[in-house]
Amino acid sequence: MIKKILHCAGWIAIFGNLLLIGLVAFWLIAPYKVPVVEEPIPIENINKTIAIGEPIEMLLKVEKHKELSPIVQHNITCTDGNLVAMASSPKVIPTGKYTIHSKNFILPPKVAKGATCQFNFINTYKLNPLRSQTEMWSSEQFKVKE
Repeated sequence: MIKKILHCAGWIAIFGNLLLIGLVAFWLIAPYKVPVVEEPIPIENINKTIAIGEPIEMLLKVEKHKELSPIVQHNITCTDGNLVAMASSPKVIPTGKYTIHSKNFILPPKVAKGATCQFNFINTYKLNPLRSQTEMWSSEQFKVKE
């Protein structure tokens, strides 16, 4: 009787380990479709120049295949070496293919007047317990008004 129980327990352990190995392999190699944003993101401000305190107007063309909630970061990088981190608030966007006219971000005073800069969206998606994927989308360059 004990021999049969140990025999069954051994087979269950082998089968369970094979399932676990298969699950881990699937998590590591399976392709995931994360949202896609057409780059460079067009800047809609007149002459692509923005004054400090004005909204950064962008046209985002988004294609989102499935519901994923990212960890969101935004920043502005300038050719003079300045990196300005922006406050980020998560915005839930639906699945599908669509266009967003964004005026949600105000050009902060930390950006130097006369600099040439671009806006960056950095989204990190937790795809499964073992894997994350970071996507970065950048806008066209714009000039900060003097």
